[in-house]
Order: sequence, then structure tokens, then C-alpha cells
Amino acid sequence: MVEKIILELSQSFSRIELPGEEAHSKLIPSNRKKVRENLSKDPEILRNARESAVYILIFFDEVYKFYLIKRPPYEGVHSGQIALPGGKTEPEDTSLEQTAMREMSEELGISDGYSHLGALSPLYIPPSNFLVYPFVGICDFAPVVNPDPYEVDQVFAVSIDELIRADIKDAVIKKDESIKYRVPSFEFSNHVVWGATAMILSEFRDILMKLEKR
Repeated sequence: MVEKIILELSQSFSRIELPGEEAHSKLIPSNRKKVRENLSKDPEILRNARESAVYILIFFDEVYKFYLIKRPPYEGVHSGQIALPGGKTEPEDTSLEQTAMREMSEELGISDGYSHLGALSPLYIPPSNFLVYPFVGICDFAPVVNPDPYEVDQVFAVSIDELIRADIKDAVIKKDESIKYRVPSFEFSNHVVWGATAMILSEFRDILMKLEKR
């Protein structure tokens, strides 16, 4: 069944209607809902946002999978979080897709052997003031990864079937010793995936589930 979904995804990505905000809302932290409401009222928020891009690279290794990474601890809002490979746009980037490709190459050492399928809906991240653009590609083998230890603490693979079947759970996130809050999340390989990464994966999952029902 997953093979059929991936085949259809590869053949028809450009014709897929993106679920966007509807899918994002399933995994949006409650403290960010107000910001999302304000985006339609104040377009300056998005105009002043910094641009970044991430990449979902589907690959085949007995089953279809994609990579997630764990960020190392650092002085920043996304310290230690689970993420998709990606990062901010640099002046030399010719497109947002090229940003995602360059970042995946820098972080994981994957620079070729895959084909581009298309883009998901952009998503604004309030804590870092980034507007992130997700892209999707596919590879018919498991690419060798060579993580940059400065940017990547750990790499792990999630199967497409795991994503489709994943339950949305409440997780308790610690901002520091005195501040904790609950967020909707996925859990893969004992890693809690929440925030922007979970919202992007929610849209990707909705697309896969829609293809599964055809």
C-alpha cells in the first residue's frame, strides 16, 4: 500500500491540493494560535520574517522512510529539538528550494541522487521569526549520511507507514526548570516531535492519507 502511495505522490505531486492551515492546526501549540490569527490582520509580520527552507527526503531502505535530525544544545530557541534538515536562506541561494538542498547537503552530506517532487505550504515560526518553506524529494536508495556535528546531534529515520499511523499525543515541554507547557506532538523512536516540524509533517501526513484512500 505504501508503495502505491509513493508512486502516486511521485506522479501527481504538482496536482495535489495542499491542506495547509487545516493540517497545521492539528499540531499547532496553543500559545501560537493567537499569532496565527494576527497574520491575516497584520501582513507586516510575514513581510518582516526571515526566510528558511527544509527538506523531506523520501528514500527506500526495505521500506520508504525519511530523515529527521536532533539539533545539538545551543543558545537558541530550537536547542535540542527534533527537526527536518534545513536552515535559513543565504544571499548566494538562487531559490528557496536551493536553500533546502544546500542545507541538507551541509547538515547531512546528501547532495545528489534524489529527485524533487514539489513544495508544501509555507509556515511561520513565531519564536524565531522565520517563514519556513518545506520541500519534498525522493531517492530510490538509502543515501549515506555524514552529519555535521556542529549542526546535528543525531539522525534517525521514520518510515512513511509510521507517519501515516502516528497518533497525535499531548507532550509536556520544558522551557526551563520553572516553565512547562503541553503541546500536541508526534513520537518517533522515543523522540517527541512538536512545533513547526510536527505541523509540516501533519500536512505531509494528510496528503499521504488522502492518497491512501484513493
